[in-house]
Amino acid sequence: MPRYTEFTQPYFLFRGLLQERLSWYVKPYFAIPLTSMIFALMHVSQGSVQIVSIDLISVFLDSFP
Repeated sequence: MPRYTEFTQPYFLFRGLLQERLSWYVKPYFAIPLTSMIFALMHVSQGSVQIVSIDLISVFLDSFP
């Protein structure tokens, strides 16, 4: 049975790929928040505006390295 580490989870693959590619074109201090914003927007769901907003903000803040 394969052993999963934190680096094999989809989140880290997404971050590693997108953030590295963005860093080729822009500075890392711009690529990191942009990647976090894209990651948060991927978690948009239906529901109360307040709940969804709090969820997106928390995902955005938690996705910083």
